[in-house]
Amino acid sequence: MKKLLIFVIVVLIAAAGVFEVYKRGLSGETVLITVNQGDSAHRIARTLKDNDMILSEKLFLAWVKHTGSAGDLKPGVYEFNQKMFTPEIVARLKEGPKNFIRFTVPEGLDIRRTAELLERIEIISSSEEFIQLAESQNLEGYLMPETYVVAEGLGAAGIIRVMRAEFDRKVTPEMHERAAEIGMSMAEVVTLASIVEREAVVDNERPKVASVFLNRLRRGIKLESCATIQYALGEQRARILYRDLEIDSPYNTYRHAGLPPGPIASPGIASIRAVLWPDETDYLFFVSRGDGTHLFGRTFQDHRRNIAQVRGR
Repeated sequence: MKKLLIFVIVVLIAAAGVFEVYKRGLSGETVLITVNQGDSAHRIARTLKDNDMILSEKLFLAWVKHTGSAGDLKPGVYEFNQKMFTPEIVARLKEGPKNFIRFTVPEGLDIRRTAELLERIEIISSSEEFIQLAESQNLEGYLMPETYVVAEGLGAAGIIRVMRAEFDRKVTPEMHERAAEIGMSMAEVVTLASIVEREAVVDNERPKVASVFLNRLRRGIKLESCATIQYALGEQRARILYRDLEIDSPYNTYRHAGLPPGPIASPGIASIRAVLWPDETDYLFFVSRGDGTHLFGRTFQDHRRNIAQVRGR
């Protein structure tokens, strides 16, 4: 009985493989597949299915189970050809990527600073190429901060594809549904989350900072975020001067009401969740204590008292 079951599985997988080759023609396409640390066989099967590498998640999982490979599928970035059969894919996943590199992109970097970081640690050869490619695809805010394990030699285009794919993986259907529930597009969520990312330092304050900006948006009050001024200036400054607040830019939220035209940086998933599920407050102001935390106020008088407290007056 066991032999018969094995035979049936092999025949079905072979048939599925033949059909895949037939469906895609003889040319085949190369697909970059990222397997993250801790991904289950079920998660990997879904990734392969989403990228049209397999026709059936169940058949893939059946082969993994039959070969006892569930605990041997290694993380990394793989180049697969769409004509590959399921047994070939599993064998490659067990071998692991031949050559890979690991790097971390922290939260809150814009495209330019991301490119400069990647060039500095020799992940890419040209920051300008990375910037040009990312900006041409309007990817400000959509290059997910994360620790990546990727194949050597991907180049700027490959790194960008991997980072955007990670954004699509982490921003779940539930989050898209939640955005619709609160009357925001995902583009608006990411834009506001990028401001929260640049303003908040302590994780447990992100939902509270998000609530301040959302409250101001609902009441038609300008966001007045210094982080947007820094983006408009094109540089990160330790101190924003009063004259900087007059810069003529649609990203100047001291002059223009509502959200800026787009994200000012790539937010982490915690900041995106903070916008989607903010704290329920009536705060309209916050001021930095200088240690990464903030004092929050409901009225301008509260805000002035908080500023005086921070300044020690």
